[in-house]
Amino acid sequence: MNSTKKFSALFQPGNIGKMRLENRLIMAPLGTILLDSEGGVTDELLDYYRLRACGGVGLITTQCASPNAEAKALYSLGIYDDKFIPGLSRLFELIHEHGPKVSVQLMHPGLLIVAGGLLAPGVSIKVPSITSWMTGDKPYVEVSEEDIDGYVEDFAQAARRAKEAGADAVELHACHGCLIGSFMSPVTNLRTDQYGGSVKNRMRFPRRILERIKEKLGKDFPVIVRISTSDDVPGGITIDEAMRQAAILEEAGADAFHVSAGLEYLSGLNIPCYAYPEGPMVTLAEKMKEAVRVPVIAVGKISPELAEQIISAGKVDFIAMGRPLLADPELPNKLREGRLEDVCRCIYCNN
Repeated sequence: MNSTKKFSALFQPGNIGKMRLENRLIMAPLGTILLDSEGGVTDELLDYYRLRACGGVGLITTQCASPNAEAKALYSLGIYDDKFIPGLSRLFELIHEHGPKVSVQLMHPGLLIVAGGLLAPGVSIKVPSITSWMTGDKPYVEVSEEDIDGYVEDFAQAARRAKEAGADAVELHACHGCLIGSFMSPVTNLRTDQYGGSVKNRMRFPRRILERIKEKLGKDFPVIVRISTSDDVPGGITIDEAMRQAAILEEAGADAFHVSAGLEYLSGLNIPCYAYPEGPMVTLAEKMKEAVRVPVIAVGKISPELAEQIISAGKVDFIAMGRPLLADPELPNKLREGRLEDVCRCIYCNN
């Protein structure tokens, strides 16, 4: 096979909702410490994204953005106030200049704020319910229904700011132990009100957020959902339940699903290192594609060769890569130009 044609499937255009991407490669959200103290855009952050924007991906998903001030965590962009719009506009304009579309990942960290060692003084840990394993002196706070109403609007306003700043889409982070994902999982949600218990009830919070974003921004503004297909812990979300969850979110307006897995810090599956086989979540993504009509994005230790194989076979629609674009920002261009031997390959050491 001619090397320039070896990855032809990856460089076919594709759509997420009405957003057209020039190829099937997406930069996954990756945290950086290149922000200012409030989460604002800096020149260093612009330099970091410029390299990846020039590298040839079809879509860049920025690092997670905080929908409200209480959710601000280290490594997260500020998007909880209109004051962040000018800086975000600079970032999105820079990325657009070099070709890719831009999506902003919106995340309230929930449990992740402590699991990652990111808890600042005076900040509480918001959870759907305080479980038996939430011990010690950490400031866990069970959110009220009134809190939930506020979060729904916070996410919608954050999405509005992203759109006003020039983003082409937003992505809801709904897995790994973040606040939305914690509501979805039977391991972390033990509520007995309308937001707990059945799958339908546990999906009420993310469904309301999605519906409110669509109501505010219009049904044509794409919303991607990063969803867990398995908590990878006993009693957690399984692929069968995840397929039911995705169907609920698709009905509410989800335009694509970014398929992940693993309850962070209880499982390493969400960031699979060298000890994992290649593409450990690919079969989960393939299964998810059976449950929804919208595009499915696979992620997690996927080599260019595996990416081409599963895209060409129609098993998934897009491939998200994070760490490989740290190792080599020019990876997509090198594949397109048939320079596979020049790719600096990620070794998945997580260092």
